[in-house]
Formats: sequence, structure tokens, C-alpha cells
Amino acid sequence: MVEAWISYNSRACLLSVNFTNFKDGGTHEFGITSLLVNLSQVLPEWVPVVLSPTFVGFTATTGIYNEMHKILSWKFSTDSDDLPNPRRHGNLRVLVMWLGIFAGSLGGSLGIVWFLSRRKWVRNEEDDVIALDEIDRIDDDFRKRAGPLEFYHHELALATNDFDEKGKLGEGGLGDVYKGHLRKLNSDLAVKRVSRNSKQGIKEYASEVKIISQLRHRNLVQLIGWCHEKGQLLRACEFMPNGSLDLHLFKGVSFLSWEVRHRIAQDLASTFLYLHEFGNQRILHRGIKSSNMMLDTDFNAKLGDFGLAKFVNHDKGFKVVTLEIACGRRSIEQGSAEEYPVQLVEWVWDLYGLGMLFDAADPRLSKEFVREQMKCLMLVGL
Repeated sequence: MVEAWISYNSRACLLSVNFTNFKDGGTHEFGITSLLVNLSQVLPEWVPVVLSPTFVGFTATTGIYNEMHKILSWKFSTDSDDLPNPRRHGNLRVLVMWLGIFAGSLGGSLGIVWFLSRRKWVRNEEDDVIALDEIDRIDDDFRKRAGPLEFYHHELALATNDFDEKGKLGEGGLGDVYKGHLRKLNSDLAVKRVSRNSKQGIKEYASEVKIISQLRHRNLVQLIGWCHEKGQLLRACEFMPNGSLDLHLFKGVSFLSWEVRHRIAQDLASTFLYLHEFGNQRILHRGIKSSNMMLDTDFNAKLGDFGLAKFVNHDKGFKVVTLEIACGRRSIEQGSAEEYPVQLVEWVWDLYGLGMLFDAADPRLSKEFVREQMKCLMLVGL
């Protein structure tokens, strides 16, 4: 960490820049530069604030390279007693005019806020009715087609041991996911439970089951069945025993070799190709991240959680996940400022510009990867 300060002596016309470097448990102070300059001949004269204010700040550059520094804090102070008072240049008529404009704007803004709030409340009520109607239509649609099974509530309650907390796989604001075992299918399940009291949950549930019930691909988590009884929305999907990709990349559940990572990236690419070419529309997942990439027993990747999905052009989440697979780091790292000073994409771009692309590879791989595959994966991510 470095502390810098800039000082100016108006009597001596001396501008100085100094640094203090905190390193090895001590401080090392050193000057950078000093310059004789009369700032009164450089900066504009004081003018009324309402017309053209003068600002104090700073800027810096690292030349042709990406900025790798973070400003933790800064402050400005002066010990001058003879700064001109901008109020001396004020004009009472201008002040009254601005107060009038402010009062009018405030009144208009309050009216607009009330109108928008009222319209949003009405729209939310309408959306709830639409979402429930959509679920009723999904019920009818499911019963007409082959595919997802309709379960009774007691079947899924029995499969999950009455939604035992010990079997909870994950939780969120929209619903919880439980592990279960369905005897009649002799299969493990992941059961997501969404309460009808969750307005956003109803919308996302309707969107999710509507889309994934139409999809069939080996790299998509498959919908097995559903249940809409006792005020709950239950969705049963295939269980993925190795959990999500982020648990292995970032939380040390297990180490993924380069062969496994490359296969996961290929699985993800295959999934995107399928979603891009689905029917006459493209499916926008809007939740592409490593925590939504599920891994089966053999570490084959399957994309899950279509709660935010819709039929439109696709997003760029695929690129972010490919970089996370190659580098073993999150897209926005929460570590110390010294170790991870920038976002992952910017950091890889900087190394690429320096001709050091392979330095971005996950060090846990110990350089045991195919260089052309690694380069291809990183360039796709960029």
C-alpha cells in the first residue's frame, strides 16, 4: 500500500509530490518530483459558483497499460485564510430564481413518484394474476404432453423426508432446494420449493418450467416432474452429485485437472449452441455463472436454473465462465487489493497485451495443460 500527497506553497510557488511506501513492516518515504510553478497564472480566477465553479481533484496514468491501482481514500485541505468568499459574488435575484426552480421541480418530482408508485402497485397486482394464470396453463400443458410427471405433494414430501433441513442443497430468496429419493423411479432428485407468497418466485418458476420442459439436451439439467398443491410450487429435477462448478474452482471441494476443465468448457459450448439454435428463437439464460453449472458423477457439466430465462438474443455469461475455468479465479475477485486489483477480464487482457497470457492460467494446474487449448479458452473468454 502506498500513501501519496501533493503540496503547493503559494509563496514559494513550489509544487511537490511525495510517496510513503508501507513495506516489510516499516515505512519508506521518498520524494518523486518538485516543480516551480505559479498556479495563479494557470488556474482560472475565482468566479461565482452559479456560473462556473472551479474544481480540485487529481488524475494519473500508467501509459499504454491497464490501470492496476485502487484509490482507497483521499482528502483535500488548505490553510489559506484569504480565499475569496463566493457568496460575495452571489446575486439575490439569481438565488430566488434557483429556489423557485428547485421548489417547482420538487413538487413535480413528488407527483411523478406518486404516479409511478401507484402504477407499479397496480402492475404488480396484475402480474400476480398473470403469473398464477400462467401456472394454470402450465398445468394443462403438462397434462397433455409426454415428459415431466405430475407428482402428489405427499410423494415429494416423502422423497425429501418432509423437506428435512439436513437434506437442503441450497437456499435463496425465491425458494429452497432439497435432495430426495423417489422410490417408484429409484432415482435421486433435487426438489425446489417455491412459496406462492413469493411474487418474484411465482414469475421465475413459471418462466423456468415453461422453458426447460421444452428442452432436451444432455448438458441441461432435466426436469423430471412438478407439483402445485398445498399452496406450494414444487419442481423436481435430476440430482447432480458433484454439485456446482464454483465449489470446485473456488471453494476447494476438489481439484479439477485440465482435462476435466476443458471438457466442462466444451459441454458449456455445446449447451450454448443448442440454446442458440432452439427452434426459431434463441433462449437467453441470463444466469450464466459457475454456480449454475452442475456436475454429475463423471464431472460432466449441465446448465441449470432457468428462472431468469426468456426467448431473445443471448448474453455474454459464457465468456466469463470460460475465463474462470482457465484461471481458477472469480470474475470479480474479493481478495486483497494487492493480489487481485482488477476484474478478471481486465487482468487477463493486461497479461495478453504484455505477451504473458499463460501467466493467467490457474497455478494449481502446475502448467499441466495443452497450451493451444488454454490459449483458445482464454481468447474465447476475452
